[in-house]
Amino acid sequence: MVSPPHAAFVSYASPDAEAALRLCPALRAAGNEVRFDGTERVAGRLWDRKIRGQISSCPPFVPVISAATQTRREGYFHIAGKLAAQRTHATADATPFVLPVAIDATRDAGALVPDEFRAVQ
Repeated sequence: MVSPPHAAFVSYASPDAEAALRLCPALRAAGNEVRFDGTERVAGRLWDRKIRGQISSCPPFVPVISAATQTRREGYFHIAGKLAAQRTHATADATPFVLPVAIDATRDAGALVPDEFRAVQ
């Protein structure tokens, strides 16, 4: 799927792909284009550069928080989260950017996410 350069970025752990995909219609209904690409989840320098570019220009960053993100202590989900957290330092406080979504009983306080995510919960 080719996405517009300023599309909402949905970040998720691989086991949560189906649940993340179900978020897309709600984001579109709210007027967002959506960056969701389950077909290109392979490592590589070009892919990494593409993802970094999309995170640096997306209007909302939507991390999907779940038991899968809790148990997987390493992975691109965490890299994407840290990139989004860095971007929050360049945006005005009243600017909504990080929109975390918990898809199971994972509690906000214990979620393995950057501190900046908790600030917007």
